[in-house]
Amino acid sequence: MGGSSCKSSCGVAYVPSGAQGGALLLVDVVRTCAYLAASAGAVIRDVQRRRDAGDALALGATLKDANDTRSYLTVADLRAQRVIVQGLRERFPWMQHQIVAEEDDAEVDQVVGDWKFTDLGKEFWDQSKAQQMYERDFEAALRSPDALPEEYMHIKQHELAVFIDPVDGTREFFESRLEACMTLIGISWRGRAIAGVVGLPFHDTSIGCVHASKPASARGIVLRGIVGVPQILPSTDEASLREASHSDTEAAKSPASSGQWKTSFASFYRHHADDVLVTATSDYVKKGVMKLVHDRVGGENVLAGGCANKIVRLLTGQADVTIFNLGTSLWDSCALAALLQVAGGKMTTITGFPLLHEKNMPTRNRLGVLATGKHFERRAHISHEKLTQEFHRNLEVTEALFGRFGLLMHPPGESQATDNVRFLDGLPLSKEKLGQMVGVELAGYSCPEREASRYKQCVACRVHLKKLDTTGFGPDSVFLKRAVFAELGPALEKNANPKLRYKVARDARSLAIEHIILGDGQLQEYSKATPGVSIVEPYTMARAVYADSNPIDSRFCMILKDFSPVQGWHQKPFFGERELLAALRFLATFHAFFWQEQGDEKRKHLAEKLWPTGGYVHLGQQPRGQVEALDSNWKKIQSRFQFGTNGVDLNLGARLAQVAYDVSYESHAILRDGSRVNSGWPNARFETLTHGDAKPPNFFFKADTDQLGVIDFQWTGVGLGAVDVAYCIFAGAHKTVMNNVSDPESCVTPYVNYYHATLLQAFQDYGIAANETAAERLLPKNVFQAQFEAGCLDLARVIIGDHWASVTPEILAARNNKLSFNAYNKCSHVAAFLVAYVDVLLTRRGV
Repeated sequence: MGGSSCKSSCGVAYVPSGAQGGALLLVDVVRTCAYLAASAGAVIRDVQRRRDAGDALALGATLKDANDTRSYLTVADLRAQRVIVQGLRERFPWMQHQIVAEEDDAEVDQVVGDWKFTDLGKEFWDQSKAQQMYERDFEAALRSPDALPEEYMHIKQHELAVFIDPVDGTREFFESRLEACMTLIGISWRGRAIAGVVGLPFHDTSIGCVHASKPASARGIVLRGIVGVPQILPSTDEASLREASHSDTEAAKSPASSGQWKTSFASFYRHHADDVLVTATSDYVKKGVMKLVHDRVGGENVLAGGCANKIVRLLTGQADVTIFNLGTSLWDSCALAALLQVAGGKMTTITGFPLLHEKNMPTRNRLGVLATGKHFERRAHISHEKLTQEFHRNLEVTEALFGRFGLLMHPPGESQATDNVRFLDGLPLSKEKLGQMVGVELAGYSCPEREASRYKQCVACRVHLKKLDTTGFGPDSVFLKRAVFAELGPALEKNANPKLRYKVARDARSLAIEHIILGDGQLQEYSKATPGVSIVEPYTMARAVYADSNPIDSRFCMILKDFSPVQGWHQKPFFGERELLAALRFLATFHAFFWQEQGDEKRKHLAEKLWPTGGYVHLGQQPRGQVEALDSNWKKIQSRFQFGTNGVDLNLGARLAQVAYDVSYESHAILRDGSRVNSGWPNARFETLTHGDAKPPNFFFKADTDQLGVIDFQWTGVGLGAVDVAYCIFAGAHKTVMNNVSDPESCVTPYVNYYHATLLQAFQDYGIAANETAAERLLPKNVFQAQFEAGCLDLARVIIGDHWASVTPEILAARNNKLSFNAYNKCSHVAAFLVAYVDVLLTRRGV
């Protein structure tokens, strides 16, 4: 088959309204795949036709695995794959290495040789009326305004992958259960299944109509769908099955009632009551853990062999839920996942994880597949999500599915954070892979749920290692940090809101920056040069970052050195006096080490790769209109909290709005539109690298020592050290530290002075300043004090403008002692202290 014929038959005939760039590419690929699926169907029917004619060798059937009757391979598989793969590579030369097909290319070449099937173009267009109507409806849907999701315009060639199962249901084909024999071509983008093509070579007129005596005379049906584009499947109702058009196919010359038509089971259409749950399964899911899953799903059962056959039952309403056995692969699921989503259904692993389809990952769906149709929840009285959550929490399911990877159910009877302990490809870490990463041989590992954390931006867990060598070499535990935005509810919510989507891109960049700084090595140099400070170290890191306007597919994973409680490390929800001094000591030494004006050239080069302005609270990282909302926000806050002496309104919102843009410029060189001044900023010579998020969850302490462990460098970038200090104090200090609301400066000043004195000493220790006088010149005390006060006011702007927008005293009380919230966001006393201090600073400015 030449590329030109494929192109002439399947080339883009028009430009869908609003479609651009990558969207057009996707449409072209889908049209081509539909053509090739129909052509593969012709090849499969040709093999069947010769088989019907008595050619005993027509199938050329062999078993890939002599002990598995599901592993049949026939000439039809190999020839159909040749047609599809060759057609794609000729039509799209850039697709040479982006095709993942079930059969081995070398075996295809060896068996198929120089075989050619020449009448492919005719086969595609010689369709039944039902297929013609379906094609027409599908093409009409593409013509509608905004037919394709806007995100598809960002599709790039190298981000696409095509997964091909030339004959899904080969065993069924061998056993002449031809209605279950189908061709699958799935298209994924960044690992997401976004389009699917399913060829039904032996179905004619309607899905489910298969001629009893002459199945090879069918014209076939080709289903295709693009996620985000509504579609209607070809007719599948009972009347259509019984009243198939006799003119549409040569095989339908006798009346349907004469018995010439047959369908899977007594009938292919739904013969159960509308409120009865129907499960489409095979005998292979009635063993071991799969039987447990099957029994929990319940419902009336219909036997359906082949993955595609099961999903077509869901697509057409013949069944509501199906379970694949544990031996299926990505080429079995990609096309079907996309089509099912188009039809309002869902497909995940048994425990609810998304199925990732990437060209360079293991192809087996080792965690199983659970798929539900559009009406599953109504008939089952449980949602897909809640059902998979049950399986996720079930210890028997956990042990059966994840034990194969090396997961140990330890401590016995405790839930494991199996959703967290996965790498970039979505698969659980194997003990072998994890052992290679940390440099030890492992007998297994465990990840107790009680030691897992789930935040808005990421999930994390402590992973305990059981080493084969018990002599003590290597770590006893590691810490896994994972951020897959498509699996995080808050990220999905932001991405669905065009006004908040920038936050997903911002979060993606923050995680990429953490990977950069942890991989650079200079943090380790700082740690070695600074007694008492340990910086988190990575064993391995991996990321897939998408920086366009829809970065929801970005993924990050890190295996890190663990600050383990076994080694005496612990975290605190607030900073007491000792902890606050330790955190400020870290900031002072960190800022001195990475001082930009007189600093090391390597450190300046590192700064160029990080945030141009560190932290997330400045106006460059916040939504527009925040300053303008300060007055109205404050009035709501004041009505709930009654801040001030005897509840007298301090009018903090309006006063803060008067200086907000000034302190933004003083603290960050950020203007009112969120842009940064590139030159002429008077504070530029005082810049350093700032941690950007110096709060309690990011520090570890050892009891009765001054040792400190530091993590989380997502917001590290260039800025003023004073801004880090302001955030550290008010995001972390306990109410016993900031105890004098009537005179807040008396509490704050000693810590500000401590930081500055420690900074000056660090300048000398690192050789940046020769003596105390030279160190003072680098950052005079009065200059630092002014920067600190501006930083406090700038922080107050984001707190009033955003962080306190909906909080109440009751909410703060409920958050008390929770590690994930800042001190001012979980303690009413700290909140009142902050308000009092901001009032002092505004008064000092004459506002």
